[in-house]
Amino acid sequence: MSFYGIPTLSKQINSSPDGSVNRQELDKHVEAILKDGWIEVPMPAGGFNFRELDDKLQLGDRIRYVCLDPEDDRILFRTGGWCLVISEDGEHLVYRSHAVDKNRQPVCFSLQADAVTNLWVKPAPRRLKVESLPTFTYPAEPPTKYASYLTDESGRSVHIKNHKGMYEKRVFETSKKFQKALRLKKWRWSVG
Repeated sequence: MSFYGIPTLSKQINSSPDGSVNRQELDKHVEAILKDGWIEVPMPAGGFNFRELDDKLQLGDRIRYVCLDPEDDRILFRTGGWCLVISEDGEHLVYRSHAVDKNRQPVCFSLQADAVTNLWVKPAPRRLKVESLPTFTYPAEPPTKYASYLTDESGRSVHIKNHKGMYEKRVFETSKKFQKALRLKKWRWSVG
């Protein structure tokens, strides 16, 4: 299949006389995708099991693969798509293809682990949980007898707050906010 007369990537790579993988084209493509953040997943000794790849393959990741065509034993490159489901036994996964059907609806395919000979994964951008930093107000006065301090990333002791007595200081220093700043060795100052 081609798009506006441009051969698809699969057709370009599966361009050997018998329609199977052209190793030179595949190597060229693999070199390019590895520079673009894709990861080549080495085939384990017993073959692939998608459940055992959870450190390398997760739902939402994009996949590309080389597989053995069961109908005529050709080795074919496939551009794959986005991983949607991995079976409980790890023998199959379902992915959403880049292709659409005649009604412009997404097409999904099932992939058998035992048919895969090469696998590449591009991890999906994950929403990282950014821990918010505790915010403190600059102390207006110089440190008093009952002052609280935190150590910053460079090891300096920084005056954070003054207290009226030991009890108030103890309550403040056992607060979640202070303990979080102590653990992270990071905080920010409020503006105004």
